[in-house]
Amino acid sequence: MKRVLLAILLSLPTPVLAQALAPVSALPGDAALIQHCQGLLSLEQSYALARHWVDSWNSTSADTVMALYTPDFEFRAPGILTSPRIANPSGVLHGQADNRLRWFDPAAKGVKGAGVFRLIDAYAGVRSVAVHYLNGRSEPVVEVMEYTPECKIERSNAMYGAPPPGYSPPPPISAAK
Repeated sequence: MKRVLLAILLSLPTPVLAQALAPVSALPGDAALIQHCQGLLSLEQSYALARHWVDSWNSTSADTVMALYTPDFEFRAPGILTSPRIANPSGVLHGQADNRLRWFDPAAKGVKGAGVFRLIDAYAGVRSVAVHYLNGRSEPVVEVMEYTPECKIERSNAMYGAPPPGYSPPPPISAAK
């Protein structure tokens, strides 16, 4: 069913799709849902964590993003293999310093560049959430995040897909609010 909905959304005209996948914001009650991450997470909690994660990335603060993660977290992504700022042939980076260097331009002094993430869906797991979203370049991504009991991300694995044939991405949405 979710694939059918995604296929329908991706076949909509660009302006309609851009509205359908507009950036999300936390809902009332989300803060209470993201305090404890133990056992199997509920769908409601998974969506709250996903909204919080997307909102943090859509902020302009590198510190806000980094506050989501433990100091020694592990991040896996294909882009790590060829990152111009910090590459690793294993595709894995460890710790906040290396990931901050990869994600944020040091010359920007803690301010993240434009590019808005758009939440498509979230899936619940045991102390984990899979977040399906479009990144700032409108690429489809599924990122599986594993959480500590205190709801900090300790491990994350990003997987990138190709847009469906004939898909043209929606126009960029400004990160400014």
